[in-house]
Amino acid sequence: MHCKNCPHKSYKGNENTPLGRGYTAYGEEGKCRKGLDGNMYISTGKKWVKKGKNKRTKRGFGGDYNPDFMSTRYDDMQRDQKRKDNYRNEILKKDPDADESTIREYIRGKEQSRKDSQKSYKLSGESCDYLVSREIEKGLQLDNTTYDSDLVDLLDNVQCSSKNRGRLINMLSIKYRDYPEEQKIKNSRRLINNYMEEIN
Repeated sequence: MHCKNCPHKSYKGNENTPLGRGYTAYGEEGKCRKGLDGNMYISTGKKWVKKGKNKRTKRGFGGDYNPDFMSTRYDDMQRDQKRKDNYRNEILKKDPDADESTIREYIRGKEQSRKDSQKSYKLSGESCDYLVSREIEKGLQLDNTTYDSDLVDLLDNVQCSSKNRGRLINMLSIKYRDYPEEQKIKNSRRLINNYMEEIN
């Protein structure tokens, strides 16, 4: 059956939320409606959330509707969708004939890279020294002057002393000196991730 407030959405009629009464959460952002189970629900614009179920009152669901929180959440969803649309445009610009599964895979990869970039790596001084010395043993020669600014931003998430972080940036800057910017960051992140998996 088609929803009363949006003919493009459908419902079965047995949902506990207001969807069971024919009202989709889509386009109802911030509105309250009674569900089929008799409880009150708030629309996030994407789904119905039972009023008072979430006890995190500072974030808006501890009882009454918090318009500031809902507005912020809606803005976050809009920003996420805009970012994914940009990823879609990127892959279509590179390959106009890309099918939907290829586009989804590309977006998934970009989102994962974004999440990885926000990870916090906790490396001890010994760990940093080991990573650097391991590359030196493979033949990499350090010059103590090469520091790539892109890698400086990446390694802001590495929790270690500034001296050890500097050695790590120097090593990665030289190791991936001839790589394009995006590949350089991706390879550096992979190197650290692989090492973290080894020691955990």
